[in-house]
Amino acid sequence: MIIRRVDINGDFVFGHGQSDYLSGNDAVALLAKDRLLLWLGEWFLDVASGIDWPSILGTKPPALNEAEIAVTESVRAIAEVTAITDFAMAFDHTTFTVDMFVEVSTIYTTGVQVAFQYTFRGNQ
Repeated sequence: MIIRRVDINGDFVFGHGQSDYLSGNDAVALLAKDRLLLWLGEWFLDVASGIDWPSILGTKPPALNEAEIAVTESVRAIAEVTAITDFAMAFDHTTFTVDMFVEVSTIYTTGVQVAFQYTFRGNQ
C-alpha cells in the first residue's frame, strides 16, 4: 500500500518527490486514523463510509460500546490489517472527548499503533 503523506493539519504534502508518500505500516496507520476521522455520509464518493459519531457520542450517556464496535470494524476493514492486538478507550464526560488507542498486526509486521482523539461538539 502506498498513500500520500499528510502534514500536521491533515493536508496532503506535495513537492518532495517520493518522500511525499507513505508505505507499509506508516500507510496503514495513516489510513486507520483517516477512517476514524471520517463521519458517516461525509465522503461524497461513498456515503456509507465513516462512523456515525453524532449518534454514538451525542447520546446521554454516550454509546461507548457502539464506539468500540465502530472503531474496531473500521480498522479491521483495512486489507493490510490482520488482527487488532490491543484496544483502549477513555471518555471524558465533561469535555465530551474520547481518546482511543488501537494496536494492530499487519501483513508487514506487528505492533502498529494508532492513537485517536475526538471531541464531540454537536452536529459539526
